[in-house]
Amino acid sequence: MREVVGRSWWVGVLSVSLAWAGCGGSSQAPNAPSAPDPKPESAEAGDVPRLSEAAVAEVDSLLSRLDGDGTAKPASTPAGSPSSVSEWMPGKNMSDTLDQVLVGAQRIVDETSFGYEGENVVLLGAFLMPGEAVHTRRHLQAGVHYAFVASSARSTSIGYVVRDPSNSPIRTIPTQTGEAVVDFTPTVSGMYQLSVVAMDDAQATFVTIAALREGGVTIPADRFRTSVHGTIGRAAHVSKGVIERGIGSTLRFHAEGDWALYGMVMPPGGSMDISNIRFAGTHIILSSGDQDSRDINLALLDPAGRVVERDADPGAIAMLGYQARTPGALNLKVDCAQASGRSLVTALVLTVD
Repeated sequence: MREVVGRSWWVGVLSVSLAWAGCGGSSQAPNAPSAPDPKPESAEAGDVPRLSEAAVAEVDSLLSRLDGDGTAKPASTPAGSPSSVSEWMPGKNMSDTLDQVLVGAQRIVDETSFGYEGENVVLLGAFLMPGEAVHTRRHLQAGVHYAFVASSARSTSIGYVVRDPSNSPIRTIPTQTGEAVVDFTPTVSGMYQLSVVAMDDAQATFVTIAALREGGVTIPADRFRTSVHGTIGRAAHVSKGVIERGIGSTLRFHAEGDWALYGMVMPPGGSMDISNIRFAGTHIILSSGDQDSRDINLALLDPAGRVVERDADPGAIAMLGYQARTPGALNLKVDCAQASGRSLVTALVLTVD
């Protein structure tokens, strides 16, 4: 287990990657720059993409449906959303944090035999208040080297805890910056849990994690940006519409101990189930694919597997609204119904207050 903190953490990431590759203890690759680019190629920090007229019409249609029947008022994106999409700071903060994680993860992938964890949730993001925590559980194989690259939108006190299948903590890493590379090799196969904890003295922040493993799949950073930034662009427009229509005054990332952002590697025709997302009030879920995606569908299912809400319209963007009349947990099903190859699909869960 290694922890890398402070402003020079990218040098530390590179050092970790070289150690994994068996290149010794040098802190920098021979041909590497003295410091990494602040953002992946062609990405601009915090960019919120402009939408086409058709995409804007889709957002307006969703808002009209949810606002018009008097029962399901829509949701959008995080607290403090401004009326101007270009000034949408929550989306900018999420984009910045994502780009930081992608730079670190890409260095590791480039310099080692590591890749993303495969057809699984490989990217997670959550908005945490002081004292809050989120968790991810996944089946890990004995003898395989895993790594989680983490970054925070604010330099603040975030802790990372790994628990083995018996629920015993095997790694505990406190940080003062929220930035860390958590790597370990399980000794037994089974369900492991990674917890991300905002300490009591932490500032509210958005945390992003990328999941890597030895022998994993390679995903170009621009595909992450296409998928995630496409989702952010729609969220920004939904946020603007919610405020302008008077549907809500405070719009935020879904929290309540759940992740708000999920990035999934999916094959054509594949599906992914995200279980036990807790809903109370009004929500919107947005999903977007990458360059290879042709048709993405979303469905909310109750514990019995019945469809509560869905968007099965054709297209590489999916949006649905949900009004929880009583608080409860639902499962989110994401379908990559059609694609020209393995796709990176993003889902973003939003709440209106």
